[in-house]
Amino acid sequence: FIDETCTDMLHISGVARRLTQSKGDYTSWARARADQQRGFAHRTKVRNDEIAKCKAYIASGQAAAGNTASSGRRTQIEKLQREAEEEAEELKALLEDKDPPLNLQSSGALDQPAVQLKGVAFAYPGS
Repeated sequence: FIDETCTDMLHISGVARRLTQSKGDYTSWARARADQQRGFAHRTKVRNDEIAKCKAYIASGQAAAGNTASSGRRTQIEKLQREAEEEAEELKALLEDKDPPLNLQSSGALDQPAVQLKGVAFAYPGS
C-alpha cells in the first residue's frame, strides 16, 4: 500500500534531531537505509581492526625498542578514534530505525466526521 501511495519519504530522527526527505517509495528508502547501516558497520569494523593492529604493534618489541614508526601509529590511533567519535551520533541515528510495535484498534462508529475542511480552495497551477 505505502509504495503505491507515497512518492517521498520523511524520516524523523529523534537522536540526530533532524528531518530528512527522500524521493521514492518506502521500499527504496528502506533499501537505501539498510545499505547505509551496512556501510557504517563495515567502516566501523575496518577502523576497529586498524586500531587493534596499531595497538598490537605499539605493544610489540619493535615499538619498545624505540622504532620511530610507533609514534606514527599512535597518531593514527588518535585519528581513527576521532573519526569514531564524529560518527557516533550518526550511528545512534542509524540504529534507531527499529520499528516500535504498532497496535491499531477499532474505535467503532463515529458520530461525526473525524476531519472537516472549511474554507479550503483547490486550484491547478496556472489557472
